[in-house]
Amino acid sequence: MARECLEFAEQMNAPAALDIFWPAMITPFREQNRLSEIEPLATKNLRHETASPVIRALLALVRLELGETAIARAEFEAMAADGFNDIPHDGGFLACLASLAELCGVVGDQNSAHQLLKILEPYANLNVLFGPLAGFGAVARYLASLAVAAGRTADAERYFERSLSMNSQMDARTYVAYTKAEYATMLLERGSPSDRTAASKLLSGLSEYAEVSGMHVLAPRAKALLEKVEKNIRSRESEFGLGPRPAQISFSQLNTDSFAIEVSPSRSDAERANGRRGFKGLSFLAYLLAHPNHDVHSLTLSLIVEGQPVEAGSAIGAINLLSKGLGDAGPMLDARAKREYQHRLGELRGELDEAREANDFDRAAAAEEEIDFIEAEVSRAVGLGGRDRLASSATERARISVTKAIKAAVAKISQQNRDLADYLLATIKTGNFCSYRPDDEPPVFWKSA
Repeated sequence: MARECLEFAEQMNAPAALDIFWPAMITPFREQNRLSEIEPLATKNLRHETASPVIRALLALVRLELGETAIARAEFEAMAADGFNDIPHDGGFLACLASLAELCGVVGDQNSAHQLLKILEPYANLNVLFGPLAGFGAVARYLASLAVAAGRTADAERYFERSLSMNSQMDARTYVAYTKAEYATMLLERGSPSDRTAASKLLSGLSEYAEVSGMHVLAPRAKALLEKVEKNIRSRESEFGLGPRPAQISFSQLNTDSFAIEVSPSRSDAERANGRRGFKGLSFLAYLLAHPNHDVHSLTLSLIVEGQPVEAGSAIGAINLLSKGLGDAGPMLDARAKREYQHRLGELRGELDEAREANDFDRAAAAEEEIDFIEAEVSRAVGLGGRDRLASSATERARISVTKAIKAAVAKISQQNRDLADYLLATIKTGNFCSYRPDDEPPVFWKSA
């Protein structure tokens, strides 16, 4: 389409036609690494329209993409000097704000991001158009970019979802692809396990689509992002013994009613076996399967597997250890700390309201950040019904460790025998007390070596 625009403009033999159509070339030429071809047109246009904010913003965006960061920053800062109040509400209004939003993510700051968000948010359900042919997708995508720059990730997530929906409804595939890459980048930076999973889904197949579509800039970027996500996921799995390095499990069918599970760790795996939940989980399973219908405290089970002397089959060993100082460390927050937190929250909410009324975005952002921190701390320390959560304790650490280890072992078994894994999931109970509760008739007989 960009080529057709240019040809049409040349056929018209009218210099103004080039000024009208070059903005439509920005997105396709960006992906073809050809923006240098339209910079002269944009510069010429700016000489004719020296006071046009939209032309200034679009040209600054082109220059940013061409690596002329200092020039782009200077233009952005000049337009930000008066709080972006000189932007006229004309046909180029949204295109100007969209360009400034893209610039803000690279050369702007949080204060500018907050200012642009306030101006652009009323148009969240619209699309960005400029002239007869230039379209830049949903406004929501640019709001998401600004929310990221402002540190408002929850708002960014909401706008990214809206951008995906609106651009998909318009079949604006280029801007769907951009949104997925930008959304995944934010999730990866935020970094929770669920964020990494969501980022992986967004990036799945994106680089291949970009390559086929001729998006030669996005394609390698999407591929690199996906590799980074997968590396992080593998690192997380390895940390918890879920990766490709745990002990290998092989199955041998003995007869129609029985089979054998053989654990064969590699040399490097054997050196780290005690620290790998996938391996240790098999030891937990072996003990439970050898003692059906018998409750074993998770701390006792952990000590038995590690070879420490305890009174097997009961929680006495765990209780004895707890009496030696490994018990609960008390509430995570005492009553005084909770009162002080609640008092500070009240002060911060008042400060936030005042800052918003005064358009003091830096102060508002600082208040929001401290509110989020305090609320997270209180939430971490107080459970359902307002009950205090206890600080780290031997029993709690053992419960979490044993449960994760058993789940990791069952997950490994599931890769080679789903029926057995399903059986174990149905009959192995985990928690403070663990047990194997078979309901088979005739019973299953297990032999461990």
